[in-house]
Formats: sequence, structure tokens, C-alpha cells
Amino acid sequence: MRSWVGAKAGTRWMGPAVLAVLLLTACDLDFTDPFPGEPLRLSTHVDFHRFAEDEVRVTARLHPGRTADGRTRVIDHDTVEALGVRLGPADLRSDGTRTYGESWSLNPGAGAPPLVVRPPRPSSVADPPADLPFGSCRQTGPDSLVVSPGDTLGLSVSCDHTLREPTQSIWLLQARRSDTGGLILDLQSTNPAPPVIQLPTAWIHEKGEPELEITVRVTDLYGWASPTGDYRIGLDTSWSFRWRVGWEEGNGTRQPVRDASERMPRKSATTTRTTKR
Repeated sequence: MRSWVGAKAGTRWMGPAVLAVLLLTACDLDFTDPFPGEPLRLSTHVDFHRFAEDEVRVTARLHPGRTADGRTRVIDHDTVEALGVRLGPADLRSDGTRTYGESWSLNPGAGAPPLVVRPPRPSSVADPPADLPFGSCRQTGPDSLVVSPGDTLGLSVSCDHTLREPTQSIWLLQARRSDTGGLILDLQSTNPAPPVIQLPTAWIHEKGEPELEITVRVTDLYGWASPTGDYRIGLDTSWSFRWRVGWEEGNGTRQPVRDASERMPRKSATTTRTTKR
């Protein structure tokens, strides 16, 4: 087994524990004048997969908090809207906490539309937010590639953060054998994903190796707070893309590459940092 460590200057590789801490703390906002109660908190996760079909899953949790006199805040409007889809509470707990969850498919190849979240606007908060636009990512260029051993593989991902800058961006890359699903390379970085991820084929190629499946997952973390501090929103978005990579042999022949839209068996999560078999 050979281990691979980040070689690009300025890139930091991290383990799953560091990623978990970032996800939990990215939206912990401080205020110079704390709200004299417990603020309403909405945490939302948007997960976009471009695999066999473009799939979206949105989950959210709304905690009502308490007013300045200690009473549980009344939530008279509790609908969450994301990507144009309205979500009602799937569960209502005794403390007023609401949970949401919905999955749906988009038109194949269309990609996710601009990400706009319309949070609940209860009358019990002084300044409820209107529509909140966030950044989004999309896969550009072909998703089936053929390269020669020794070349550099370029994976193009375009992220648009002009509407709102994330507080933290993370990207992860995994390369697996397409025949067995065996993990070849696992990279994790706390730097924003570059427009083209340059991957030396020496990291992922061995003689006689079949085509590969490479996935890239870009996660952006956002935080928002009302001026009075009585409403806080945390949002994390994950954009997952996949490529099929085949090898061009020295005699000019090419191994066939299946279309990247073909569904592969889902792999179990791994905690390996950066490994090559």
C-alpha cells in the first residue's frame, strides 16, 4: 500500500474529525448585543448529486427558541422553500422543533437551478429574512475522459459565489476502480475548489488497471443572522459530480469508457485519508 499526501502548495489535507468540527462551528455567529432570549435557529442542508440523474435532497431543522420573557416562540409560518420546492414540516416535537426532508429529481443534465432559500417568516421575530440567494456549483466539460498514463487529468467544476460568499469551502475527491469499487485515492482539502482540479495520473494509474470512477464533492458553509439577533440561519450545500476515466494505451488504442451517467452501486463511506492500494 502506498500513501499519497497533498503536493500542491497551500493545500491542506484534513481528516473526517476536522471536517465534522467545521460543519458544526461554521455558523456559530457572535453578536455585540446578544438577543435577550434564545434566537430562532434554522439549519438547512442541500445535497445535489449529478450521477445517473440529477438528484436533490433538502433537509432542515427549525428550533423556535424563546422570547425575551422566556416563552417558547410561536411559529405561525413554518414552510421552508428551496430551489422552488416548498417543504412543510415532516415532524413536530413537543418543544416546537420542526424537521423537514424532501428528495426529487431534476431534468437529466440540466443541473441545479440557482439556489434560493425562502425561510419561514414567523411574526414572532422582529426582522424575518426574505429570499436568501446562495452559491452553486456545476460540472463543466465532458464527464467521460480518456487520458494517457503520465499526463495530468483535469476535472472541471465551476462554482459561483457572486451572490453570497461561503464562510468555509471544502472539497473532497475519491478515485475508485470501476470493476470492484476499490478505493485508489482519497483527497480532502479545506481550500476552495479550483476551476480545474489537476490530478497527476501517476497518483491513480497502474499497468493493466481498468477504467476509474472519480467523484468530487464540494461543500460550502454559510451563516446568516438578523440585525436584532433573534433569527439565525445555517446552511451547508454539497455538490457531487462523477467522471469516468479510461486509459489511452501506448499503441494509440483506447480502452472503452462507459457513459458517466450509468448508475454504479453506491459505495460505503470510508475514513481513509489519502491512500492508494
